[in-house]
Amino acid sequence: MEVQKNNSTSPGVRHLIKLKKNLLSKNNGICKFNVTKQSKRTGRSSITGHITVRRRGGGTKKLYKSVIKNVKSNAFIILAIMYNSNKSSFISFIFNPFTKILFFTQTVTGHSVGTLIESGRFCNSNFSGNVLQLKNILAGSIINSISYKKRYSVFACSAGAYGQVIQKTDTNCKIRLPSGEIKNFLITGYVTLGIVSNTNFSSIVLGKAGKNRKLGKRPKVRGVAMNPVDHPHGGRTNGGRPSVSPWGKLTKGVKTKKCLDQNGKVASLQNFY
Repeated sequence: MEVQKNNSTSPGVRHLIKLKKNLLSKNNGICKFNVTKQSKRTGRSSITGHITVRRRGGGTKKLYKSVIKNVKSNAFIILAIMYNSNKSSFISFIFNPFTKILFFTQTVTGHSVGTLIESGRFCNSNFSGNVLQLKNILAGSIINSISYKKRYSVFACSAGAYGQVIQKTDTNCKIRLPSGEIKNFLITGYVTLGIVSNTNFSSIVLGKAGKNRKLGKRPKVRGVAMNPVDHPHGGRTNGGRPSVSPWGKLTKGVKTKKCLDQNGKVASLQNFY
């Protein structure tokens, strides 16, 4: 999908870079059965009302379309490729001719309307979009929508993301994730071949702060601009202390990931803080 930049007819359009959506299908009421209204995200606890996520609130209500990843069926046909307001990638409206069921799934780069996608043990392991188990995929393949420990797809699901199969054994498979980390997965897990659609999503420039507010993102205030009661950096001077979070944790040069032992439990974190 290409990006376009319009002439600067106003200050909000001067730096705007948006996607061309002329190749996407329009939602003409053919898929209302799988759409639910989603309430606004306030970033507060529904019980206490305390702020749980900073800089979140407001925004417009969105229509949520439930997306099924790694569809486990014989074959299905793409009827439409549509924009999804809740995800960075596009979604495909597909039809299973065997079960006569319509549903949404994540779009892979190179797909178009009419593309036939297969799933199962004997399908082509070189065609983007096919869903297979890791034990049936060759080493070096590009994959996405990676599931972990019998859960839903949790890795390589955003726009333009993908992982790569590095090494395979009888029980495990090493995969390089989009972050560069190499992680072990069970070979019985299902993945999708190819790269997630909308690879130019990182090139989008909103152009003005008002669009961020509609997405539910509130302004970010620097710590040095606050009072001492609100942030460790607050007050007349910073005091020469290193950069820390509002809770006093170091933000530069310190690992933030929890250290797990061989049993999967959180180990001692005294070396991290």
